[in-house]
Amino acid sequence: MYLPTPAFQIFIYCWCGHEIMEEGLSVSRAAYSSGWVGAGRRVSRGVRVLMCRAQRPLLLTAGKLYPVNRLTFVSLINASYTFYALLRQMRDR
Repeated sequence: MYLPTPAFQIFIYCWCGHEIMEEGLSVSRAAYSSGWVGAGRRVSRGVRVLMCRAQRPLLLTAGKLYPVNRLTFVSLINASYTFYALLRQMRDR
């Protein structure tokens, strides 16, 4: 009963981190799709700078060690289950 609670908490962080990274990628497309072509020089320059900066993907990290996304969650669950199976096998001997 104890194991699902921390796994769910990690899942929530990883899911939200992944969603934030995906939304960050759509900022550049949204700026490009706006009506900036006929706008003034300052506005078009600002939108171009925004598009260039938004093309770099956002990367949320946990403790500056590993990225927080769905792939990280799956790898953590796989590693946890492997460790659990190893400990269970050693206990059964």
